[in-house]
Amino acid sequence: MAGAASHINFNHMDNETVTMSRTNDQFSNATAIEIPVSGIAEYLAHDFNNVLTGILGNLELLQRRATRQGITFMDDYLASARGAASRGVSLTQILTAMAGLQILDPTALHTQHFLESLSALLNEILGEQRPLQINCPQSVDNIYCDAFKLEGALAGIAKHASHTAENSAPVTLTAVNLNIDAGHNALQDIAPGRYVAIILQYTTAAEAPGDMFTAGLELASAQGFARQSGGQALLDTGEPGYVKISLVLPTASEQPASVR
Repeated sequence: MAGAASHINFNHMDNETVTMSRTNDQFSNATAIEIPVSGIAEYLAHDFNNVLTGILGNLELLQRRATRQGITFMDDYLASARGAASRGVSLTQILTAMAGLQILDPTALHTQHFLESLSALLNEILGEQRPLQINCPQSVDNIYCDAFKLEGALAGIAKHASHTAENSAPVTLTAVNLNIDAGHNALQDIAPGRYVAIILQYTTAAEAPGDMFTAGLELASAQGFARQSGGQALLDTGEPGYVKISLVLPTASEQPASVR
């Protein structure tokens, strides 16, 4: 991606607001997550959806006919086929998010309460060997986005971390206020203003086992959600042995919606 890169200085974030300007660039290592296929994701999602609708519909008709005729030997095969098609549906949903075509229902969210409510879910995804530490001071602004989609984006980022994080090492989830000045152009496609950055940081494993293709798609989905919400997603691997994945989302300060 052209332009300057970006990175949050995690050593000075407690109860602070990070200001991004030409003279104070604390996003020096991270880059906006870019997925080359995002431009064609819309067309892929549309075609996949049509194909999968036909497959699932015919599988359902076949199951009904087999049931009426008392045929049971095909049940396991049909269940396996439906499971495979359902995974295809999940992939279509990721492609839709990548293309920025999700139907969003944004509302004002109390950032601290929302992140704390996800503690059990994220800990389950990360596993017992990677304890989650949440750091979100009360001074962090409320965010304005779709709560359900944000939960999915953070779950996807946690899944990515579960594939790449070192065992027995804590994972931190931090939120910080973020001001982007008009003169700062490190974060492309994001307007100057006030945002909240939600950052997942962890130590990388020496070897990254697991399904890295799926893990990459999870990041792509989070990036599509962030950009569609008026923010950005950032990946920082500038410090050896550490990864920081950030969702930069708009605040609710100018929105009339009630806070959840």
